[in-house]
Amino acid sequence: MKLRGFKNILSVLAMLLLLSANAFAENITLSGSESYTAQDNDVLTGSTSGTVTITDGAEITLSDATITGGIVCEGSATIILSGNNEVNAENSSNTTGVQVGGKNTTLIIKGD
Repeated sequence: MKLRGFKNILSVLAMLLLLSANAFAENITLSGSESYTAQDNDVLTGSTSGTVTITDGAEITLSDATITGGIVCEGSATIILSGNNEVNAENSSNTTGVQVGGKNTTLIIKGD
């Protein structure tokens, strides 16, 4: 009986850790020529001439962001647009503003 209770407590703690890692959106202010790797739930504002890389499976928000180094998706991704955003690759060797992940990946772009 004591072992079952201990397992239940461990299960609850594991769920709380997983929820807390995904529950908080991180607000990131882009600046200068810094490149940035966006994680799930990140909200990007500001501007950069660097490249923004989106991790596989991440859903991010661009909120009044300007990215002139392009966006590279490492796999499937969702980009939510809020406010006025500009993405291009004028300061990058990438030929496109947004580079979609490889074969069998999905890019979803939606507005709020």
